Amino acid sequence: MTRTRAAAVLREYGAPLRLETVTVPELRDDEVLVQIHGVGICHTDLTAATGGVPVPRPVVPGHEGAGVVTEQGSTIVVFDLGAVGTAAVMTERISLCENIIVVAPDPRRHGLARSLGATEVLSPDDHDDLGRHLRRLTGGGAGDAVESVGAQSVIRQALSSLTSPGVSFPSWPRRGATGTFHSTNSCRPSISRNSTTLSPL
Repeated sequence: MTRTRAAAVLREYGAPLRLETVTVPELRDDEVLVQIHGVGICHTDLTAATGGVPVPRPVVPGHEGAGVVTEQGSTIVVFDLGAVGTAAVMTERISLCENIIVVAPDPRRHGLARSLGATEVLSPDDHDDLGRHLRRLTGGGAGDAVESVGAQSVIRQALSSLTSPGVSFPSWPRRGATGTFHSTNSCRPSISRNSTTLSPL
């Protein structure tokens, strides 16, 4: 059955947004479907809309949204175990996510990660190509990733850990969960595919 949604679409840099009906494809195992209830437009969105940040077009601006997860994939990689990473692991554990992989440089946090429900804990320093190792570990790449450090090197590792293509999505429980998410490529509204949390578009 074909699903459609209304979305404000940017087709050309500097052009006004146009309300259009877009098709939402069938959900794959490595995707998550979010019923959006509201989206904020931040400075990054405005800069991207004028071409200051290169984004593929057409695009639906608004990478800070709130909604309800209706379907979700089964593998997530969490980078670092600070407040955001800890919350992500606990949330995925509650949602009965099958595979929760934590990448934490501080070995003192590895035990905590396992006690919270991580199925695998890695140190980034133990692997020359962490993204490749994670893709092998997950059988081709994770469906979602939470990057809570903000460093370019860690962002690249998070993107490299995913199946392709990648947009952003923090960790949420399965069906019925509510909260916010960040999207790096919203050209397919209501779907976050193979995601990682990044603020910029």
